[in-house]
Amino acid sequence: MKIYISGPISGQAEHNAPLFRAVRLALEGQRFDDDPTIAVDPHDMVPSNATHQDGMRLCLNELTMGDFDAIVMLPGWDESKGARLEASVAQAIGLKLFKLS
Repeated sequence: MKIYISGPISGQAEHNAPLFRAVRLALEGQRFDDDPTIAVDPHDMVPSNATHQDGMRLCLNELTMGDFDAIVMLPGWDESKGARLEASVAQAIGLKLFKLS
């Protein structure tokens, strides 16, 4: 299973990177249908000097073209414009949506 991780980044301490990394590591330790899980953290694909707009372009491109099965929404996602957009896109293209609390 290939899972995209989404959540608040802008305005968060350390851009919320520690939580994204922890969730990625936890997911990658799981197996679904005997296949290892691949989890994608947007911090790994967006350069640290990218603008918010460029980061969103990269993330939405990856989300729509990356052959994902699901998206995991981190706490606070519903207060993030970018994460809400990613959730909407994920649902529109048929991905399973999981919310962490």
